[in-house]
Amino acid sequence: MRLATAIYLIVGLINIYAQFVGDLTINQFTKPILMPVLIYLVFVKADGFVNLPRLLLALALIFAWIGDMLLLMQGEELYFLGGLGSFLIMQVLYTLVFYKSMQSPALPKSNIIIPSLIGFVVIAYGAFHYAGIMWIPVVIYALCILTMLAFALNRQSETSNQSFLLTTVGAALFVISDSLIGVNKFIEEIPYAPFLIMATYIPAQYLIMQGVMIHEKN
Repeated sequence: MRLATAIYLIVGLINIYAQFVGDLTINQFTKPILMPVLIYLVFVKADGFVNLPRLLLALALIFAWIGDMLLLMQGEELYFLGGLGSFLIMQVLYTLVFYKSMQSPALPKSNIIIPSLIGFVVIAYGAFHYAGIMWIPVVIYALCILTMLAFALNRQSETSNQSFLLTTVGAALFVISDSLIGVNKFIEEIPYAPFLIMATYIPAQYLIMQGVMIHEKN
């Protein structure tokens, strides 16, 4: 388990470095390794007991890996849409995981829903003005990722403090990472965008996985 965690950390840091220096070869070699390592960790930490939240978590990471692979294939809008679709499914699965990994599963409360709706309106407005023909898929994706964050926040007092903190920080980092992708693609090119995107995406995935598995262990 420690070896797999170390591999994820080392490969992740190498990938982040590759993004910083713009080395496409290292990126294409390291990125496909990341999600399979996390999937392996899910089943190792499960210790032979696979329930619905753990299965959904592994499935979410599989779709994340598919999204990673599609986004490696640059130059075709179809690959970007495919990657967007894969990550959208992943966000839906994460939402289900967060809902299922609560002591008393419940829908988010108004103090979570209202800020999420405000964020959604802002993103929808920006997508309508900047994303062109892509604004509908972007809006749908934004709805899914903000719902995922809302369900992560909704776990407060319904799981251990450690599990809540890890999954919430991971979900927030994911929102930041995907926001960087959207701004960089549709609004304005961000300096070192690939570096910033992966520097938030890689820890986001690990923190979500770790947070869910801590809840399941408890």
